[in-house]
Amino acid sequence: MTAPTLSGPPLNLSPLEKLRALTANAGAHTRFNLSEAILLLRQLSLAECKSGLPLFQNLNRSEREILSDALAEQWAQLDPVDAFDHAQANRRNNDWSNRIGFAAGAALAATDPQAALDRISNARDRDLREKAAEWVLPALAKIDGRRAAEYLASNPQLTRHEHIYRSVAEQYARTSPREAVAWAETLPNKRLRDDSRVAAWQGWAQVDAPAAALAIESDPELKTNGAILSTIAAHWSHSDLKAVLAWIEADPKARNDLYGSINFDSAHLNREDARKLLLTISSDRTRSNLAEKLGLQYARENIQDALAWASTLPNDERRSGAMNSILHEWGTHDPAAAALHLITQPDSKERTRDLTRVLGLWSQSDAAAATAFVQTLPVGSQRDGALAGVIENISDQQPDKALQLYRAIEDPVVAGKLAQRLIGTLIKTDPETALQIASHLPPESQPDAYRNLIRNWASDQPQAAGEWIHTVPPGKARDTAIKAYVSVIDGMDPALATHWANRIQEPTERFGTTLNAFQRWIQKDKESARIWAEQGDIPEGIRPFFDRFLNDEKWSKEMHD
Repeated sequence: MTAPTLSGPPLNLSPLEKLRALTANAGAHTRFNLSEAILLLRQLSLAECKSGLPLFQNLNRSEREILSDALAEQWAQLDPVDAFDHAQANRRNNDWSNRIGFAAGAALAATDPQAALDRISNARDRDLREKAAEWVLPALAKIDGRRAAEYLASNPQLTRHEHIYRSVAEQYARTSPREAVAWAETLPNKRLRDDSRVAAWQGWAQVDAPAAALAIESDPELKTNGAILSTIAAHWSHSDLKAVLAWIEADPKARNDLYGSINFDSAHLNREDARKLLLTISSDRTRSNLAEKLGLQYARENIQDALAWASTLPNDERRSGAMNSILHEWGTHDPAAAALHLITQPDSKERTRDLTRVLGLWSQSDAAAATAFVQTLPVGSQRDGALAGVIENISDQQPDKALQLYRAIEDPVVAGKLAQRLIGTLIKTDPETALQIASHLPPESQPDAYRNLIRNWASDQPQAAGEWIHTVPPGKARDTAIKAYVSVIDGMDPALATHWANRIQEPTERFGTTLNAFQRWIQKDKESARIWAEQGDIPEGIRPFFDRFLNDEKWSKEMHD
């Protein structure tokens, strides 16, 4: 068989014809030459641009978006007025309208700012005026922030569009940060002023994070603003990681959460520095999140190096967080190798947990291979954990196979946790087996398992589910089953739901569940609800609540709402 060629279209075709051939054959190639497509787009004439958009429909989303932006830019460079008209005329395709609208707005603002502003002023309705302002003003603010701000000041009808003010403030600040902040602080509307001021500071941080960090210290309110501080940390870390770390450590109480915003590029932070950093952070949550982030980054570079680095961390949430990411990355791309590695490690709860996770990932991509691997393991906790990972992921699609594997589990705790999910699936396909599993669960696992069983069963077979609950001995598990049953049937039969709720043994649960079902009954058949309340077995101490629902309709409605 001849291998598919990756060569481009014939050289004697026009740029549009070449682009059409390239995109038409995209599915037949092992890869799509995105760079070649962009170069062809930049050679299109205005007439050809208008025929270009439909050519991208067979591409994946990412490729389609990149080429749509390139097409919009080429069209706007050739004729920004025509591109703007096209954007306003094609509002049904909102994504494309915005892409070409932003491109046209930027091109007009750069070549003829007054014409760009006129497009806003002369828009024929409010919606078109908003979109024109959205497309033009932020682009103008990049070039002449003062002019964009002055236009907003002279057109107060735009104050309702807060997102436009935020965009203008952010772009204005990228070239004139202090002017942009000062302008935002003059806005009369408090919400508009606050939002625009934050956006201006964020724009400043994007272009000069150290200066923004220094300047914000003079504002007691904004120097603790999480959105601004996160932007400073994110952008500063690209240029000077050590400086931003020192800045955070200078005030850890206020800035400890900012570690999650930092770009920890391995080119700027070696493994030892990363380990030391994890030892100094005081917040448990931040340490764990950062360890996960670093673990994922290192795993993408080299799995073995990542494992070695994780082993140097303290055996707490830091190592656990790093291993979570490493094993997820490894288990996604090479689960067999990850599983083989784990079974060579010393026996521990952590190893069993990790093996469960990896086998779960493996079973998502190749359930047969994952199952075969599990069956090679010796009986014990390791095998039970691996079985659990597979069962979790195949129970919906292969309930019979999941049940077969489930029966091989010896650990009652693992079996109990799995049963909660398994019986919820089996109750629809094999109710006899589901109920058999439920009847053999240890007492501590029964309440959660019964809740899942009833919720999945009662919606389809409410009578059968109710008959089964009658066979359950009184206790917490039965109360949980009744409460789940009531939550399913009270919309269909609130009278029956009320009767069932009143059979709950635990007093507080019985009162709350019965009263809720009783409210629905009143709405559907108040007289029948009244007769039951008068004759029913309601403790005297709580009877006034039921009477008040019956006799005070306003109060009843407020409680229900």
